[in-house]
Amino acid sequence: MEEKGNWYEGVPAPVDKDGNVVPLATRKLYDGTGHEIEVGEIALVDSKLSGGLVWRVREVDGPILTLSLLHLERPDTWERVEADLMAMARADCACYYFGAGADLNCDECPAESCSESCFVEAARDVLRRCKAIAGVA
Repeated sequence: MEEKGNWYEGVPAPVDKDGNVVPLATRKLYDGTGHEIEVGEIALVDSKLSGGLVWRVREVDGPILTLSLLHLERPDTWERVEADLMAMARADCACYYFGAGADLNCDECPAESCSESCFVEAARDVLRRCKAIAGVA
């Protein structure tokens, strides 16, 4: 993870688990399982327990969480990969894997490149996601 240094005059940057700087106006974050957290406020606190300045997130109608354990972008999970594959299998259409319906024009496809078949592109993306989740290069 890249060190973000000081955000403003000695104040550490508010960063998520992935090292992304989190804007203070952020209204949703995600836990490690991809569960969405509705953010009430983000605050920097001097924590005696942690021994210094720590960014905390107050969940709307919920607990106070440590920002550095949360994600700005929804993390991928095995369950999400499985759900995406099952959506494609049920419809027998790769468009559903990419989050689009079968009526989408190919030139509007969210897939990076469909130079080959859409199923080949979906398979490549599944492999990429599985490697990322497993921490394999």
